[in-house]
Amino acid sequence: MFPNCGGNFVERPIRPSSLLEKQPVSQKVVYKPVNIEAHLNRIKNNNYR
Repeated sequence: MFPNCGGNFVERPIRPSSLLEKQPVSQKVVYKPVNIEAHLNRIKNNNYR
């Protein structure tokens, strides 16, 4: 169980077609590299924010 959601898993909502027309799904893949050492230190020290 995740601490923020309380375990109430639900299906992911489907974007209405009217919104798909207004804001279509992007086909571009965005690469966001992560500094692994900094990430692990943040988790280790419980500095999530």
